Amino acid sequence: MIDHDDTAVNSTELINYPCYVEFMKKYYSDKPILTIEMWYEMLWDIGLSEYYKNQVGLTDDMVQLEHSYWKNYISEKPRPPFFDGFIDLLKRFKEQGGIVAVVSFSSKDVILRHYNEATNGQFIPDEIFGYQHGHPEFSKPNTYPIEQLIKKYGFKPEEMVMVDDMKEGLIMANRVKGVKSIGVQYSEGHGKTVDKMKEYCDFIAYKVNDIADFIGLTTEE
Repeated sequence: MIDHDDTAVNSTELINYPCYVEFMKKYYSDKPILTIEMWYEMLWDIGLSEYYKNQVGLTDDMVQLEHSYWKNYISEKPRPPFFDGFIDLLKRFKEQGGIVAVVSFSSKDVILRHYNEATNGQFIPDEIFGYQHGHPEFSKPNTYPIEQLIKKYGFKPEEMVMVDDMKEGLIMANRVKGVKSIGVQYSEGHGKTVDKMKEYCDFIAYKVNDIADFIGLTTEE
C-alpha cells in the first residue's frame, strides 16, 4: 500500500509549496510564510485546513478562493514527476508477485492520470483508494482500505505494508495488528518530521531503494 503525494510523486516541492508561497504573497503578505521544512511539520502536526483557518485567519470564502487558486495553479503546471526509481520499484514488486494499492487523499482520477502519463499506460496500480468527498470513513487513517484488500486478496496482515510520508497512513497500518509501515523522508524538506515519524512506523526510508530493502525485494539480475 502506497501513498501518492510526496511518497510516489514529488508534488509538494514542485507544486503545492510554491503555490502556497504565491498565494500568501498575493493575499496575506503581512503574514509570515513557512519554509518548506516548517510546511511539512505543519502538515504533520495540524494539517492545512487548521493552519489556514486558525493561524493565517482565512474566512470560509477565502478557503474556497485558496482551493480555486490551487486548482488553477496545478492546471497550468506540468504533472509532478515520480521520484527516481519509484516506478521501477513497483514494477519489480509486481513481477515478484506483489499487489500494489494506492491509498491517498488525492482523487482516483488524478492518480490514474499520473500513472498513465508517466508510464504510457504500461503500469497501473491494482487498486486505488482515492479520497471520496463526503465519505471520510473510506479514507486513512480509517482501516477500510486494508479491510477491502484482505477481503479481496486473502492477505494476512503480516503480508501487508503501508508506505507514507504523513502519519495518517501510518496510523491506519498501526490499527491493524501485523501490518507493517514505512515512513518516507526522501522528498525535500521532510527533516523536521523524522523524530515524530519514528513513533508511528517500523522503518524509515531515506531513499526509494530503502523501501525495496525493507520488503525484501530481490535485485534485478
